[in-house]
Parts: sequence; structure tokens; C-alpha cells
Amino acid sequence: PNTNSQGENKMDVQIFQDKNSLGKAAASCGAQYIRDAIKKNGHANIIVATGASQFEMLSALTKEADIDWGKVNIFHLDEYIGLPEVPQNIRERFIAPLPQKPASFHPVNGSDPDPEHACEVLGKEIAACPIDVAFVGIGENGHLAFNDPPADFETEKAYLVIGIAGVGDEHLEILGNIVASLEDEELLETLKKNADVDTIMKTFG
Repeated sequence: PNTNSQGENKMDVQIFQDKNSLGKAAASCGAQYIRDAIKKNGHANIIVATGASQFEMLSALTKEADIDWGKVNIFHLDEYIGLPEVPQNIRERFIAPLPQKPASFHPVNGSDPDPEHACEVLGKEIAACPIDVAFVGIGENGHLAFNDPPADFETEKAYLVIGIAGVGDEHLEILGNIVASLEDEELLETLKKNADVDTIMKTFG
């Protein structure tokens, strides 16, 4: 990582012309960290996310050469609870296109009737595999995964259940519509330019 004159880590900000070149560059950088970890430890442990911002990077990463995926343990960053299969399905987006089966894959089980227990189980699994590379996106408001500000910086839990809607099931249809819309780039551009309440309600309501 880059450091300043005081030896503190600092963020390396790079700007690209489009998301495809950004995705390829991120994949290339991360792929080298994976190769280095395998060379040093005999294996690599990584985290991947499946938000829309990750699509190009995930696609490019599956095409990176000279990675022994049979020595890579893959953890999933986050998932919706109680929703049907979504466009960001990690298995379809990343696991299936890999040239070989990974050493292990640890998905977030969003269908578990006890999500707290699912988080606890996955937390124990990731605790046994110190992460070498994390491929994640930081949202415009600083959120990481579903963990929007203000966040609990004191917790030592690897996985948390984050509430993003009201109690009950009436919100699931709206959430499903939102998730299904994330692949529609034209719709997303329209919402960016016309983010009024009526437009949003007609789109997702």
C-alpha cells in the first residue's frame, strides 16, 4: 500500500475513462496480489462482491492468466435476505466462469431462516482464513456492502445483519424490483438525471 511521510497508509486514487478499463485495471492489480499470496503461502483467500459496480472487474478477473484457482478460497461479501435469485448472483457472475473450481467457496446464505446464525457460521469460516485480497466497492455515501453510515467501528464481527427496510414482507417486492433494475444501464442513467419521487415510485413501486 502507499504511505505518506508519516508512514500512514493512504488511498491510491486512479481515474479511468470508462468502467471497462477500470474493471480490467482493478482485476489486473488484484490478480497479482492473488498470485503473490499463492507463491508465499501456497494458497490465497479473497473476498468478492457482486454489486453492479463489480461486474466488469469480476469478468476481467476470471480471464486473468496464471492463477491457480484450485488454491484460492473465495468469500462472498454480502447478500440480500429473503429475495429470489438476483442479477448479481455470485455463482453466475464469478464462480461459474472460472477456468477451474476454487479451493472453496463461502457464499452468504440469504435464504437461511436464521440470518444471524448464518453470519455467525460464515464469521467463523472467514476467521480461519486471513484475507489476502478484498474486491469491494465504496458507495457514494461511504457505505461498504450494506453497511451504510453511521457504522459500528467497534464490532469485531465479520458479517452483520443490516436492516434496510421496514418490518414485514411488504417491502420485498420493491427490493426485488430495485435489484432487478441494477443491470439496466439505461434505466440507471435515467434515474440519475430524474431522481424525483414520482419517477422512483413508478420504477420500483
